[in-house]
Formats: sequence, structure tokens, C-alpha cells
Amino acid sequence: MQHAYALSDPKAASEAPPGYVRALAGGGKRYSVYVHSYLGFGLMAGRSAVLKQGETESRSAAAAAATATNGGAGEGHPCVPAVPCSATTTPTSSTASASESRKEKAGGAAAAAADPAAKAGHQARPACSLYRYGDATHDLAAAAAGSASFARCSSLARDAMSKSRPCGAPTDQCSFDGAWGGAGRPSALYVSSYFFDRAVDAGIIDENDDGRGGGATISAEVRPSDLRSAGERACSAGPRASDAAAAFPAAKVETAPFMCLDLAFQHALLTHGFGLDETKPVTIVKKVSYRGKEVEAAWPLGAALNNMAG
Repeated sequence: MQHAYALSDPKAASEAPPGYVRALAGGGKRYSVYVHSYLGFGLMAGRSAVLKQGETESRSAAAAAATATNGGAGEGHPCVPAVPCSATTTPTSSTASASESRKEKAGGAAAAAADPAAKAGHQARPACSLYRYGDATHDLAAAAAGSASFARCSSLARDAMSKSRPCGAPTDQCSFDGAWGGAGRPSALYVSSYFFDRAVDAGIIDENDDGRGGGATISAEVRPSDLRSAGERACSAGPRASDAAAAFPAAKVETAPFMCLDLAFQHALLTHGFGLDETKPVTIVKKVSYRGKEVEAAWPLGAALNNMAG
């Protein structure tokens, strides 16, 4: 996940920790631009981080209670209302990993893969009942019926962000995971990529109708509370994968079971990671208008900024 904005305070730019500010020129002006990549907090990696956090806290709770636990076993994961498929399905021999740089449009289907080698702590399971990202493999152990929880899932997402980690600057300038967030942060926030996708999947916005008679939606204003409402609905959708699919008909079949986790993670990013109020308007962007053309707003724009800065 990349975060970038122009710093309006020259003092903030000059006092920034090393590596966060780049000088750019455009339109006859020069800018000091905050640029930071939150590695491990894109949506695919974020799923892995939250699943791991749940496993870690489950093991800690089990150890305190002197009961055995294994990965996501026991009560299951509060972010997983239903396993995407039956655990009795015959495993396949294929493996896949998520690549955030390519922005997997399959909603995680390519990230969930069979693990016949049975890594430590995991038994051979079908592809769709595992989530794999990089070297990490997680059992998608569904929460007991009715125990999936947006509040508990959000808590795990917040814990995974390591908000209290120092950033080498005053605490009020730190964002999360030890990153400096900048002094005098912008009043307006624009988010793109998976934020837009999940808002469409959740029915928060209509991708095909901008509501103004202009055709397809290229941007829309939402609030963190919208993600919360949709996330609460996702986490309580029901114990079957088909329940999530029925609750979110706009989502792909393979994406629907992850709606609880994805929306809780995105909500936590905005409210806990970046400190936004529940009612703070946020502009979700699919494309931006530039010289009469619609240009997709995606990570390559951040890469272009990086290259322009030399």
C-alpha cells in the first residue's frame, strides 16, 4: 500500500526522517512530496497479517487456558464466517501466491492454494480452504456458527498494524508499523485500487451508474462508517460460503467469503492506521480525469512519482 501527498509546511519537510520526502516539480511549481510504501499492508498481504494475528492470539489464549490449539483451529477465526469450500474436497497439487504488484483481480483465489506438503502445523487440505501469501499458509478455519464478528476481526486488524511502534518522530506524527505519517497531514484523502473494488462488491457504490447521468462511476465519496456497516453485514452473513455470495451479489464467488475480513481490514486502516473519524468523507477513485482522458488510479502512478523524483 502506497501513501503520497504534498507537504504544505516547509518545516515539516525539512524535519522529516530520512527516506520519506521527495522533491518534485510540475506545473511550474516545486513540491515536497511525502511518499511511503506500507509493505505488507496491501489487501492480499493484509489478509495474511490478520489471519496470522488471529492464529497468534488464539494460541496465546489457548496456552493461558492450558488447552491445545493448532493454527486456526478451535473456535475458528472471527474474520472467517464460512470456509470458501468443503474441507472434504480432494486437494490439488497446484500452488499459487498473491502478488500485490500485479493486483490480483481474482479477489484472493490465486492466493488460496493447496499445500500437500503439509507445512508444520497444517494438514493436507483442499486449495480453497487454505490462504497462502508468499511463504505463509493459513487454514481458513471458519468461526463457530454466529461467532464471526466485525468487532473482533477489526481488533485483530488493529493489532496487526503495530500502532504503538515508534517512528523516530513525535508520537502524534507516527501512523502505524513504525512509519512516520507526516506533520500537518492533508485534510482530504483519496484511496483507490481494492478500496474501490470492495466498495463495489459491498454495494456501497454502483460501478455502472455514477448517479449523475454520467455513466460508469470513476469516483465516489464514502465514509469509514459505510465500510463498517457493510463489514458487520458480511461478518454476520451466515455459516455457508453461499450465504456471503447471496448477501453480496456484486462480489465474485471467490471474493464473497473474504468480505468480512477485507472490510474490517480496510476500515481499520482508515480509522486506526490513519486516524480518520467514522464520518470523515473519503474519495474512492477508480480513474482520474487528465487532459480529457480517464486514467486508472493504481500503483503505477506511485511508481511514476518515484521515477520522476530520480
